[in-house]
Amino acid sequence: MTNNDSWANRRKILIVDKEFQNKFIIKFFAMVTAGSVVTGTIIYSFCGRTLTTVFRDSRLKIMSTADFIFPGLVLSAILVILVVGAATVFMALYVSHRIAGPVYRMHQDILSLHAGNLKQIFRLRDKDEMKPLAQALNDMARKVQQDISILKAEVAALEKSGQELSSPAQEHVKNMKRVLDHYHV
Repeated sequence: MTNNDSWANRRKILIVDKEFQNKFIIKFFAMVTAGSVVTGTIIYSFCGRTLTTVFRDSRLKIMSTADFIFPGLVLSAILVILVVGAATVFMALYVSHRIAGPVYRMHQDILSLHAGNLKQIFRLRDKDEMKPLAQALNDMARKVQQDISILKAEVAALEKSGQELSSPAQEHVKNMKRVLDHYHV
């Protein structure tokens, strides 16, 4: 595959399944936010029993270390949430895209199978997740396609010997043919 083929084969839309991807991104962003708050709370609580001397406004002050570092903790937590949170959102969007895209594609292919197109092949991009699932679905479709072909041949043989069959048996053969004709192999 050339570089141009790879570029042309890229999924152009990042938001494939809006509901799934939004939930995925929100959960990861919530983890970053919770991690920052928990870390700040732990540091604040560890510093609560110590004192710090601070030279502020030409005065020497003695204050709780927790009170002294609190503004810095809040600022650093906000910065971590913004910077790491933004990186997390982009990474979660990328990862969710690699999951939701193949799921969407496979859903469309399954609908085609449901409509009777047993020639449908599940194709995913090289870097997409779920390639083993797509391969298993392809194997299943091939097996069903072979079985339907055999059944169609058997029904055709029964139709040729239709004069030898009773009227109810001929009706069953017609029903089987009608059902099998739904599938394209």
